[in-house]
Amino acid sequence: MTLRIHKMSILNNIMRPIYGPSSSHTFAPARIGYHTRKIMNPFVCKVHAKIFFLRGAEEAFRGHKSDIAVIGGLLNFSPFNEEFKKIMSLKLNDNESSNKIEYKLNSIDYIFEFFLIPYFPIEKGVAFKILIDITDEEKGISLLASSLGGGDIEINHAFPIKGKGIITSQQIASKVKQSGSYVDPEQIQKLSQSDYNFNSFQELIECGIKTNLSLSKIAIEREKILLNKKEGEILEFMKNRNWSLMKDSIELGYKGSHHGILSKDIAKNFKDLKKRQFKGREFIALTAYYAIAVMLVNSSMGRVVSCPTGGAAGIVPAVAYNYFKHQDSNSEEDIIQSLFTAGLICLIIKSNVSVSGAQHGCAAECGTARAMAAALEVDLLSTQEMREKNMQIINASKIALINSLGLPCDPIGGLVEIPCIKRNGSSAVGSHIDCLMALSNLDGFIKPDEVLSVMKKVGEDLKSCYKEGSNGLGGLATTDSAQEKMKKNMKKIKPKLTYKPLKKECFKQQYKDFF
Repeated sequence: MTLRIHKMSILNNIMRPIYGPSSSHTFAPARIGYHTRKIMNPFVCKVHAKIFFLRGAEEAFRGHKSDIAVIGGLLNFSPFNEEFKKIMSLKLNDNESSNKIEYKLNSIDYIFEFFLIPYFPIEKGVAFKILIDITDEEKGISLLASSLGGGDIEINHAFPIKGKGIITSQQIASKVKQSGSYVDPEQIQKLSQSDYNFNSFQELIECGIKTNLSLSKIAIEREKILLNKKEGEILEFMKNRNWSLMKDSIELGYKGSHHGILSKDIAKNFKDLKKRQFKGREFIALTAYYAIAVMLVNSSMGRVVSCPTGGAAGIVPAVAYNYFKHQDSNSEEDIIQSLFTAGLICLIIKSNVSVSGAQHGCAAECGTARAMAAALEVDLLSTQEMREKNMQIINASKIALINSLGLPCDPIGGLVEIPCIKRNGSSAVGSHIDCLMALSNLDGFIKPDEVLSVMKKVGEDLKSCYKEGSNGLGGLATTDSAQEKMKKNMKKIKPKLTYKPLKKECFKQQYKDFF
């Protein structure tokens, strides 16, 4: 029994609030834990959860607080709103020589045990998997779920351990729908029968011609169908949830008081950088600063808008905020519209490639975000008629993707900090150049969909060591400086756990239904 939870909504899947630092390694585990809790509700007295991280590096899971995220979800803290930050204030007793955390909440005793299974088979399109074996005094389930990248998840299987009844896909779907991250199948069917059912840039171009609508209007019409909401509700949702959080994360990070395990020096130097004068280059400098500001908040497990991932969360907000703050010709309504355009570009990319660094390298994350930002800028600046403007927007995103091909995902220690924070800054600035080339019609002769095919092929050809979360970290992560820095800072990661390994035959025998 397999249930895909992710559906392609701009507001729910392309741009959504998450707790950093990683959409795939923090937000997705939190979702998996939360959905498991909903399926098991209510818990009775004593709860024992065995949590297995299947494939990937222990540093990446511990550094991204994957363990804390799963616990937060299982404790019924929703990763979809601000209540999830409560998990950060919980005093979890930990022991660096143990794989176990014990905790009591609302008269329920919890035991969490963590394991790392590096040999579990993982299919293409999956960053890693989590197996949760959970029981209370009356019932229990073994649940296998996948992190697909970008915060999207998939529940693969759920089997009863004890107690009455069989957990069916319908029951899981019902629980997931109640949790607020589900698209009604009827709306998906309506979308498939509408003019807004497209999966490629060429189909998007044809949709614009057929409907005589701008890309932002196409995006909004699509969201209206998929979410079954009115246009005013869609616009308010983008403004009050996503755009508001983008501004907040920039303004919070710009103070330079937030940082992660490895980014303390960046936060410290960031305060000095802001004092410098860049005559004639202020717009460029501010774009980089705003992107870095978001990523500093993200690295501290703060709340940001994933667009499209936590690892690339600074790029689109930085560009949008800079135009809003320093270009009088752009109203807030213009920015909101252009964010839908950016989301639409990501929708096409995500439909054909991936936005996961664990699958296709950093080109999938920062490259996609750069394409979204370039599209946003052209949408704000182009003075062409609608059809020509639509083409300029698509060409800007194409240029951005071309300029990002082959970029590895090689975070030091597997953490979304170095070089991710600075890559966000440079990618945000790069989107200005992509925009200018598109406005000058310097788009070249290679078709946008051909670029997507190449992007996918190059990403697949990258060695696994150049993809986030792999067992063999590569690129900058292998340098002596990186290794030394990580060795010093791993001790700062809490909780101080040691993930327990299990012998392959023992694990396969115990969980043979999942192989």
